[in-house]
Amino acid sequence: MNTTGNQLQTLFDTDNLFNVHPPSAFSTASVYFTVFFLLIAVWIIAPFVLKTMFPAKGSAILRQFLRKITSYFATASLLGVFLVWCRIQYIAFFSMRIWLLSLVLLQIGMALYFIYEARILYPRFMSMYRQQLEKEKYLPKRKTRK
Repeated sequence: MNTTGNQLQTLFDTDNLFNVHPPSAFSTASVYFTVFFLLIAVWIIAPFVLKTMFPAKGSAILRQFLRKITSYFATASLLGVFLVWCRIQYIAFFSMRIWLLSLVLLQIGMALYFIYEARILYPRFMSMYRQQLEKEKYLPKRKTRK
């Protein structure tokens, strides 16, 4: 039997996606929930890893970029834990599979956006920041009174 193919086929079935009362809370052998639990683990661990990899001292652009990523990871992990809790407790509206699937698709989209931002936008912002620092060298300094 091809159980993985059957699980993926039933994953996108509209009867399963919009079922307000899903038949079972979780199956540990389910590929979908295994991937989802791994994503939640990554979302929870990633902010701590990013904070330890990059020191607090650094450019303002880097701090802003890291703050954006870590806040997104924290929000996504809390939302994922909430959806899993609702699924386990059989809360009618939030236990639909469409919420978990949309969260996973949103994560894939945001990961692609962060990769785009890190590879293309971040170097542009850093070059503009360095040019601004270079220009500020030649501006007159404010005199302090004694």
